[in-house]
Amino acid sequence: TKALRELDRIGRDAIQKGQLGVVVLNGGMATRFGGVVKGVVPVLPGHERLSFLAVKLAGLQHAAQDGGGRVAVVLMHSFATAAASGEHLEAIDWAGVPAGDRQVFEQSLLPRVLPDGTPLPTLPGARVLADTTLFAAPGHGDTLLRLRESGTLDWLASQGVRHLMISNV
Repeated sequence: TKALRELDRIGRDAIQKGQLGVVVLNGGMATRFGGVVKGVVPVLPGHERLSFLAVKLAGLQHAAQDGGGRVAVVLMHSFATAAASGEHLEAIDWAGVPAGDRQVFEQSLLPRVLPDGTPLPTLPGARVLADTTLFAAPGHGDTLLRLRESGTLDWLASQGVRHLMISNV
């Protein structure tokens, strides 16, 4: 339809001018994947480099190339996903996303609490427990706040980004 063609034109124009940024939510506690960081899970068995992150990033890089411009890509990790995701991103070289178009930040960290409200990290012997036992990621509700607090929003603005899309991995 005419409206869809106009939206396509607006999107391609934003890509061509380098005004589009995409925040990919790659945080969480990996509960749905048996403790494995969801972004690094292979989409196809036996293809370790073809992960959910790789597919998402390759799609964004394809959109940038197809649109004749660039797309700034920001990944939001949790404390539980940052290390494994970072190693994987290095191994796949961000699926071709240019180094100048990449940014990462971490979501907030909350202490787990007992039913009476006592924070687990304050309990005797808590130091021997895993961080994932003591702390939790708050979900994606803090995305916009952390985007601003981390300085990432300022970075996006400095890159000329005027339109921002948020997507789960």
